[in-house]
Amino acid sequence: MYKKITHNIVEEHFDHPIASQIKKSMTRSKIPNDEVFSEIKFRSDINSYFENYKSRINSMINSATGTEEDLMKPFEEIFNNSWVDGLGNMTKPIYFSDLGERINSAFRSFPVTLIIIIQLLKMGRDITAPSRRFAGARDDLSIALANFNPAWSAPVISSLFTTITTEMINQVKARLKKDATAELQSSQKITEAFATFEDAFVNGIINQHPERFSKSTVTTPTSYNRDIM
Repeated sequence: MYKKITHNIVEEHFDHPIASQIKKSMTRSKIPNDEVFSEIKFRSDINSYFENYKSRINSMINSATGTEEDLMKPFEEIFNNSWVDGLGNMTKPIYFSDLGERINSAFRSFPVTLIIIIQLLKMGRDITAPSRRFAGARDDLSIALANFNPAWSAPVISSLFTTITTEMINQVKARLKKDATAELQSSQKITEAFATFEDAFVNGIINQHPERFSKSTVTTPTSYNRDIM
């Protein structure tokens, strides 16, 4: 059987020198809406995320002296149902979603790099290469945050995550050596650095966009897992 099929094709060409930027702006994330959030709930949600993130990272480190299955369980819990993306997704109704995705990328990278380092240390292998991955994620995160909010100083954020990632490694080493004192010291430094970052993060958002937050506990229901890209 013979069929004749005619296609109508429309092509768009951008010949201007800044064409790539124009085209990019047309496909970029939609401008966030003007939804107003409960400041109390927003702070609580972010605090809950950090408490759970630290707990799961600590569980991974505690499992360094256990079996491979013991190590994989807390690691997989971080990624179940894309839970790890919760922090970045909470910023998407306020900022363009590329910030949220860069936050998600960093907070995904840290446990992935950590599990590699744990496995290498257990085998007595060199960890120079994965340590550089820590540095890369840390630098990408600090630069992304600084680009969106002047309250987030890139050097300060970078310093906090240098402490966090360095002490993650130190805590694993102490765990493997059964040095409880050193392990506790590293854990405390991680907790303090995360607490400092959490305060800077949530206060930076609220202070930059006070019109988006209400002191009331009532707010319009919002799904932080949505993607507005």
